[in-house]
Amino acid sequence: MAGQMVLKTQQWLNSTYGNKTGFGSVKETGNTGWGTINALIRALQIELGITATANNFGSGTQSRFKSR
Repeated sequence: MAGQMVLKTQQWLNSTYGNKTGFGSVKETGNTGWGTINALIRALQIELGITATANNFGSGTQSRFKSR
């Protein structure tokens, strides 16, 4: 089931972070799932100054998040 707000989030992620190193893209389907969750994690990592992004909230992300 597709959701309008999920689709808007996916579109926002791609337009905001699509040109940033380490982001890539997320499929704009409106469907919830790991693709969207992983894109949100990568966007957070970019905001935290992490250039080698990953699809997980590991110790490096946790450390930077806590210090922020």
